[in-house]
Amino acid sequence: MAFIEARRTTRIWIILALAGVVVLLLVGWILYSAGSFAGRIAAIRAAGDPASLAELAPKPIPPDENAAAILASVAGRIDSFGKDHGRFYKSPIGKDYDQRMDGEPLTAEQAAAIKSILNKYQDLHAAVAKATACPRYASTLDFSNWSQFQTAHLDALQNIRTVARFLRWQSEIAMSEGRTSDAVENGIEQLRLAKLFESEPLLVSWQVTCALRGTAAPNLYDSLTSGKISESLHDELDAELVRQDDMHGLVRALIEERAYSITALDEQLGRAGRLVINTIGWRVKSMHNGVIDWYDQVLPVIGKPWYELQADPVARGVFKTPTGFGVLTDLLVPAVQAAYESANRTTAIMRSLRIYNALRNYADKNGRDPSGLADLGLPASATVDPFTGKPLILKHTDDGWIVYSVGRDGQDDGGSLKDQKDCGVGPPKAR
Repeated sequence: MAFIEARRTTRIWIILALAGVVVLLLVGWILYSAGSFAGRIAAIRAAGDPASLAELAPKPIPPDENAAAILASVAGRIDSFGKDHGRFYKSPIGKDYDQRMDGEPLTAEQAAAIKSILNKYQDLHAAVAKATACPRYASTLDFSNWSQFQTAHLDALQNIRTVARFLRWQSEIAMSEGRTSDAVENGIEQLRLAKLFESEPLLVSWQVTCALRGTAAPNLYDSLTSGKISESLHDELDAELVRQDDMHGLVRALIEERAYSITALDEQLGRAGRLVINTIGWRVKSMHNGVIDWYDQVLPVIGKPWYELQADPVARGVFKTPTGFGVLTDLLVPAVQAAYESANRTTAIMRSLRIYNALRNYADKNGRDPSGLADLGLPASATVDPFTGKPLILKHTDDGWIVYSVGRDGQDDGGSLKDQKDCGVGPPKAR
């Protein structure tokens, strides 16, 4: 019996010793992971990049020079217009308007109904014009409170979409009244609004800027088609389109998204939650260091055009899932990949619109259409299809010119802009 009791005691001590080793290993892993994560954050800051939501707060600028502050001051009017805009679409005239072909001229009834709404918002028109003329945009959101920031950020996204709808209606009314120059100037305002809103942080804001550019492009195409404008206005539009051709905005948005992700993880998990999760070894990497590791891989390549990234197997691999960096990273990849595709598609559309603007200017000055891209005098870099690295395609049809990229599939669908088979600008039937 004594022998059995001794064996039992020995077994207990062995189990306790093994448990102690496991605890020491877990503690060591926790300390290592915490130190590693802290080291990664320090390295991000040392590189001059933000590592928290609070660090995304812009430096204050005078309200009269800040487009964000001007738009925030009329947020109530923007919301009021948005409600009127929504009610219009529920009316019989609004339903007919919604069902018409894109680019089809307004009927007299539709134009009168839209104009009656716009006339109620002359003050909003003045504020939007003042905002789009501003040189800078510094977000007015509170970056010190994560949960409040989320709600306010969604409101800012909705407001900017509403302002874009306001400008689009103004363009349509100007075209319906034969005021081609006013329609083009409104389109330029839409582009300026998009460029300014790039300074609103995070990836979703970048996606909204792409959408703003995407809706401005067909309006500007139709405006340019509807009549002649001065050479100086052609030049003004060209200069604005040069500013829009910039992939660096996506890189900046991802740097901001990384900072937001760090704060989001801290806020969602909390210190107690992190301690529990840290005891499950591999999850430390997947939820913290893994996310940052993936950003380290994607940031150097995300600013490259599509054709360059696709030609590099290593770069192309950043969008593969599972990533090997944890489940949160796997969930993030589709959104970043969609933003990257949007960036290239928007670049193609902006370059196509620039070519069409140059084409219209050439025809007005020479009394004939150009024979090809070479006649337009644009830099070669401005005519490159970001999806292929080859020149964008210029095609004349009975309905008008189509300027387009073959899109992500690399297949030329003859300039069919429906369902994004190709992407660019063209007459309503092509859209």
